[in-house]
Amino acid sequence: PFTPINQIVVGKWYKNHDETVNFNEDGTTDYYSKGTYEYIPYQSEILVYNSSKELKRIIFVHKVTAEQMVVSTFGSTKFSVWTSTQPPQLVTSITLNETSLNLHPGETSELTATVLPEDADNKAVTWKSSNSDVATVDGNGVVTAIADGNSTITCTAKDRSGVKATCEVKVSSHEYVDLGLPSGTLWAT
Repeated sequence: PFTPINQIVVGKWYKNHDETVNFNEDGTTDYYSKGTYEYIPYQSEILVYNSSKELKRIIFVHKVTAEQMVVSTFGSTKFSVWTSTQPPQLVTSITLNETSLNLHPGETSELTATVLPEDADNKAVTWKSSNSDVATVDGNGVVTAIADGNSTITCTAKDRSGVKATCEVKVSSHEYVDLGLPSGTLWAT
């Protein structure tokens, strides 16, 4: 049903996007403890052996293209789709330019998010305030102080990674004057 070329199996294949199987040019695979495989193109089968040369799995190949291999195993009525394309690259970390802010009511400050890795498929983020009566945040990370109190601004990756970063915001209407004195200095009036 397909061109009988052994090399077409070579490569890293992602089974249902949740596990990887390496088929190497030297006839080895990591599917069973770095065992070996034998591809029988005319019978549309891949025989997988463990490191002791025992046959552990027969994979029946139903379709092979450059992007996809549809297979099933003995006794199974389900087909597995293996793909040689990379699975989605999820966000692994988010870093904010500020981890805490001290603002007066009416002041604004812009938070920026650095999303890694650089090649993440979806680098978009959402912003949320834990207490919008104290501080709000818009879709661009601009924080606006509303009233005295504390709020946590959370930046969350829009992909399914669930990665988050937070910034603690303290809003106070009191003026703080820095006299440049060492901490712990007491004044008597």
